[in-house]
Amino acid sequence: MSERYFKLVVKKGMVNGPKVGFIVSSKVGKSVIRNKVKRALSESVQRNLLSISKDNHLIFIAFPQASSAKKDEIEISVKKALSKI
Repeated sequence: MSERYFKLVVKKGMVNGPKVGFIVSSKVGKSVIRNKVKRALSESVQRNLLSISKDNHLIFIAFPQASSAKKDEIEISVKKALSKI
């Protein structure tokens, strides 16, 4: 499922979860920007970890417009995406 700043890929029925991965390509920006986006996504997921089922593996694929997003905007998108799974 796609949100404004990322695409979320969910694989259900896994064991030893939940597991979360982040893909932020060089299209998003230079390394400093990519790391900021990864950090914002990671912090948002950590704050909402209890809403993720233990049998899910998640992959967040960042879009280039995530580089200009504020952390609050990313967190709102993460909450919205996690509520859909």
